[in-house]
Amino acid sequence: MGGGGHRHPRPFRSRLELWAWTGCNEHGVPTGPPIELEQARAIDGLCQRYSCLPSQLLNEDVSLLRMLSLVSIAEIGANNGG
Repeated sequence: MGGGGHRHPRPFRSRLELWAWTGCNEHGVPTGPPIELEQARAIDGLCQRYSCLPSQLLNEDVSLLRMLSLVSIAEIGANNGG
């Protein structure tokens, strides 16, 4: 094979493991969870809430996710005294 740089076969997993252990990104900057983790958590939470498979959820129209986002924002506001 050519001599170029090596790419990690699982870049997301590497970023997630780094963040989980250090709370930082690959540049050493403290950060929140990777966006892929946030998306996975959202899908998992919705599937648990509505007792459906991820494939079923992902086949839904995007308007469902917009509606659920609004509900989530309202719940956060209510929990913060809003």
